[in-house]
Amino acid sequence: MTTTGERLGAKKGLDALSHIVLAVNRADDLQAAMHEVLDATISVMDFDGGGIYVVDADARMATIRYQQRLPTDFVDDAGTVDIDAAPYRSLFLDQEPLYLVNYERLQPDRAARWGWKSVASVPIVHRGDVVGALNVASRTRHMFSDEERSLLEAIGQEAGFAIAKAQADERLRASEANLRQFFAASQDMLFVLTEDGSVVYVNPAVERRLGYSMSESLVMNVLDFHPEASRDDVLRIVTEMLAGETDVCTIPLVTKEGRMIPVETRVSRGDWGGETAIFGTVRDVSAERLLEATTRALAAVGELRDPYTAGHERRVARLAELIAVELGLPEQQAATISFAAAIHDVGKAAVPVDILTKPGRLSDDELGVVKLHSEVGHAILKPLAYLGPIPEIVRQHHERLDGSGYPDGLSGDDIMLEARIIAVADIVEAMSAQRPYRPPLGLDAAMAEIGRLRGTALDPDVVDACVRIRAAGLIDLEAF
Repeated sequence: MTTTGERLGAKKGLDALSHIVLAVNRADDLQAAMHEVLDATISVMDFDGGGIYVVDADARMATIRYQQRLPTDFVDDAGTVDIDAAPYRSLFLDQEPLYLVNYERLQPDRAARWGWKSVASVPIVHRGDVVGALNVASRTRHMFSDEERSLLEAIGQEAGFAIAKAQADERLRASEANLRQFFAASQDMLFVLTEDGSVVYVNPAVERRLGYSMSESLVMNVLDFHPEASRDDVLRIVTEMLAGETDVCTIPLVTKEGRMIPVETRVSRGDWGGETAIFGTVRDVSAERLLEATTRALAAVGELRDPYTAGHERRVARLAELIAVELGLPEQQAATISFAAAIHDVGKAAVPVDILTKPGRLSDDELGVVKLHSEVGHAILKPLAYLGPIPEIVRQHHERLDGSGYPDGLSGDDIMLEARIIAVADIVEAMSAQRPYRPPLGLDAAMAEIGRLRGTALDPDVVDACVRIRAAGLIDLEAF
């Protein structure tokens, strides 16, 4: 039969546990929650001090992260422990509480230094894993009744929930901070939306491209950024993208001044601030559209002047892109190579037509004029800043690995990889096709030629990639 004192003690313990549960759930951060746990445990159970160890599973160590009334030299002496070493192994690995009623007998030096008579350590467990330990000490003999042990172990369970919750919150905050940094640095426009399309975050690229400030964007719906006549289509396509039925929306965005920008939009669901959100990534493809138009126009001019090379640049572009993909280059780099190859002979606009179409072999002087086309092409394209590296690629497409090329006699890695790829594709297409001064030599002869030049004039990796493409049956220059 329990006594009145035991019943009062049990009620006091339950009150303490209830207080701890509420504190853990109310606390804004782990520091506040752990101090609440320690305060309630020490005061209710009449201990003189305590601390909470947190486990670093990778380092196989546990360190006191929170403490109340512990001597400074205790933290220095036992603030970090090896969880694989005795006596901590049984606590951290076997999840067995330690109740040291006679601490003086087990640790006489420490007991004398700190005046402790009894010490208890209980594992802090979350979902079956020990994430820490609750350590309490008393300067009077403590027998640790069954009720006290049950209470301490229950507190350990609650502390486990608090630590796990706080660590998850910390990871979420860190992840969100990293995401914000990524968003801020991105050149693409990025939107975070609620399920109904309300804007909760935009990155700086939105203000740069569309003209809306952050404060203006946050009171808008994502549909407000699209042409009014297309908003139903936007809703339909976004729904299809979220369902995995389509990949991209190409309906343009509208700037604050009313100008439409061609874009490619992709969306996905994710977590933002603990809530489900829709993430929209919007890429401005204005430059790409302009680049495509420029490429088509320049290629058309070249083909009008030289009927024998009609389609030559187009076929070189397709083969060069295949080689880039075979080499594992990023999609954007492969696209740049394709664009450059499609206009690599634009400088021939400065070569007289009678030289370009001469049926016989060219004289040395005539050949010298033709060789100027790389420099002329560079000069034509360089003022167009949106072309990026393409002017320099065009300039280098006749350079050779051993320095025997033109116009600058570059060698080795001084030649851009993009130009080395176009060089191989250019030879294969040129030898396979008809020229004014000869019939087509055929693909076999072209492949034999790049094999002969492999490692001297031509990049061996690029040649090998072209050979693999041929072996796979992917080179069909007539189909290109």
